[in-house]
Amino acid sequence: MGSKNPSADAKYAADIVISCHIDDSLIVCSLLSVMRKFKLALLHCFTGTVEGSVTHYLGCQLIRDHPNRISQLMQTACTERLLRSFEMWDEIHFIATPMLPGPCRVKADCPDTPSPTLQCRYQSIVSSIGYLVQMT
Repeated sequence: MGSKNPSADAKYAADIVISCHIDDSLIVCSLLSVMRKFKLALLHCFTGTVEGSVTHYLGCQLIRDHPNRISQLMQTACTERLLRSFEMWDEIHFIATPMLPGPCRVKADCPDTPSPTLQCRYQSIVSSIGYLVQMT
């Protein structure tokens, strides 16, 4: 990221990388002056705010190592919040993958009429895990 020698017809003197999700955007550039110029131009065209230094983005913790110019998005805190919200944090069990063959669930194990509360909880867990997986 961050070519400082863009083509002659480039509007900015360095590459700008933008990550957008609904109404959140993360803008990075290797040159602070270029990023400031771009943000001013963006805010001239659109209503928005500059929130300053980012520590979290889309539920993930952003860890930056400025001297080495490295950034990481970590899901640790997001994963812990998810597990705690479903009261599963204290029930963490590590399982070898691929899993060893063993007993599995079959339709006969299921009740004839599922519990609406259990069904709603299951759907919430699955959708939360889906969101978490999309961030990897």
